[in-house]
Amino acid sequence: MRYRATSSVVRPAADDLAEREARAMMLVKGFALGLTSGVGIYSGMQLVMDDPGQEPEESTGLGAEVDRLVAMSPTLSKKVQQLLADGWTISYGPIGAQGITSREEKEIVINPAGENDPLLITAVLAHESGHATASPEYSFLATEPQPGEDYRQWFEKNLYRAFQDESNAGLTTAQVRREILDNSGPDIGNIDGATKATYGRYVADDLTRPAAIDLLADRLRDHSRAYRDDYGKYLEQEWQRFTGTPPSPTPSK
Repeated sequence: MRYRATSSVVRPAADDLAEREARAMMLVKGFALGLTSGVGIYSGMQLVMDDPGQEPEESTGLGAEVDRLVAMSPTLSKKVQQLLADGWTISYGPIGAQGITSREEKEIVINPAGENDPLLITAVLAHESGHATASPEYSFLATEPQPGEDYRQWFEKNLYRAFQDESNAGLTTAQVRREILDNSGPDIGNIDGATKATYGRYVADDLTRPAAIDLLADRLRDHSRAYRDDYGKYLEQEWQRFTGTPPSPTPSK
């Protein structure tokens, strides 16, 4: 499973249906997409600063300003260190999206077209790191149909799990953004109003993290045709692989 962020989404967004629909394009449109880019290996990176104003000691390989921003977020710094220690690679590469995460191949690839926009690159890295480090309940992968489960039931169940995965990654971006701001850094933006508001409720103890994720997943389920269409392509393939039979027409809302 690969997750990818497209250029139509990674930008500041208002909290309305059109913006949520754009945000939905952050998903992997082509799950069967092959990565042909070379991926560099970075090891022993330590992005920890005693003083948020000082330069980080090591490089992510994504640019000095990205390094500085990553080091201003304890959450993102820790996630990047964890990924590299676990054998992941992070690099720029020629892809048809802003960023792609592959859990199977343990790699995050970011489109170099945004290399001159460190705020964007940091936001994309934050989102992709959310996918890469997600706990099992938010690491979406289509499950084998259960006995007696028809295509519609199976589709909706798996689609909602995909929405939870995306929502968890979105909350990671919100957390990284907040930490950088709290360390007197710039606003990395590239996050919609609904996610910012939901994250605010989470840090105010108005919502647990699972409840915040489900709230955002519910919004995607109810308003995002783009996610439904794109994940639908992947789920159709998986249903046929699991059952050996073509799916019925993709459920729509």
